[in-house]
Amino acid sequence: MSTVHEERLKYPLIRKNGDLQRASWDEAMFFIVKKTKDLQKRLMNHGISFYASGQLFLEEYYVLARVGKAGLNTLHMNGNTRLCIASAAASMRESFGFDGQPGSYTDIDITDCLSIVGHHSSATQAVLWSRILNTLEAPDLPKHRCSSSIVQKPRSGRLFVWPPKN
Repeated sequence: MSTVHEERLKYPLIRKNGDLQRASWDEAMFFIVKKTKDLQKRLMNHGISFYASGQLFLEEYYVLARVGKAGLNTLHMNGNTRLCIASAAASMRESFGFDGQPGSYTDIDITDCLSIVGHHSSATQAVLWSRILNTLEAPDLPKHRCSSSIVQKPRSGRLFVWPPKN
């Protein structure tokens, strides 16, 4: 998973003279505040915008909204779901008559086998991936729960099956 990748940054970096240099957390926060104030002064309050991921948790969206609207006084906030999902929404509307996904998170809990094809959910859908792992590994879930998962990764041609076969 991307949150535990060996190359994930563990400290802030600030570009100085064209090179990224390690900084303290206080120095990084001061730098962000200074640059943000400079932008607000130059572009006015609404010169700053947020284009957020579609995979944040509700609490993260709340903090982002408070920082953007109350802290920075910007109305320019959007999630990538508006553009990212536009083609999928049109396809689902054409196929199913509505633009939502045909299944739900609770379907994961009760299915016999979950097949994931061409989607790297562990890296791109943290909420979904957490739900899948909890469902596959929790011994106290209902009897008719997802007991196996098949993941096909087209780029590598690899097939993963849960639980692993001996």
